[in-house]
Amino acid sequence: MNLVDFMTWVKRESRYGGAPIISGAAAAADRATLDILTSINARRKRIWRKSENWDWQYTQLAFAVTPGTVNYAVTPLVAGAGIDRIRNIIPNDSTVVPPISGKALTLRTERQFFEEINNYDPNYSGIPEKYLNMGRDPVTGLWQIRIWPGPVSAFTMGGSAKGVLNTFIIGDVTGVAPFSAGNIAGVINPPLDYFPDGIIEDVLFEGVMSDVDYIQGDKEGARNKDQSFEAKIKLLAAEQASAAKDNTPITRPLPLLVRRRMASRRR
Repeated sequence: MNLVDFMTWVKRESRYGGAPIISGAAAAADRATLDILTSINARRKRIWRKSENWDWQYTQLAFAVTPGTVNYAVTPLVAGAGIDRIRNIIPNDSTVVPPISGKALTLRTERQFFEEINNYDPNYSGIPEKYLNMGRDPVTGLWQIRIWPGPVSAFTMGGSAKGVLNTFIIGDVTGVAPFSAGNIAGVINPPLDYFPDGIIEDVLFEGVMSDVDYIQGDKEGARNKDQSFEAKIKLLAAEQASAAKDNTPITRPLPLLVRRRMASRRR
């Protein structure tokens, strides 16, 4: 469902505001449209915080490392894509000579990181094994990390991260500039990005309707809908976690009789 379609749904069901769809500059002065848009952003972010391990929100990482350097800014594979938090970092690059192949780096706390490397030669290099998260750069907004050991050669580090949730603005509804980052200028009515198609609208609708009830003075209705919203988030997260497990290949053990025969032959 697209943003304007969703807002129209909320307006019709709640009878809050004027015409379901207001275009052009008039919408920027429509208090109901602005209130609903604010609620959509806030409720989406609430769902976003509960969705740590859902597969559809991956952003691929790709940043160059060089020998002797241990501090890096983590950048996404696609320029302009944002990183909400790092999921994993993997030293795996088959394009260099010799090829680099290693396990995903282990995230350590500051104390663990420096205690574990304390007894090593500071000039030791190899395939990186662990990293320390040093927070965001205040200027660029990129995540900063320190890796160990320092890279043995120059290659591209890979991995994945949780993507950034875009914030909708009035221009996404009306076409009045400026347009939000991540959307092509001139494109109006973006989809409810990142969320699984067809299963998020009911949860989001419950949360937004709670906010609209509160604005209109129905505090009891707002409280009931907010409780339903939180319950539906939990159910949605459980459904997605279950679906991820269902898609994971499982190697079933051999039948007991076969295992006994194999053990007997080994003896």
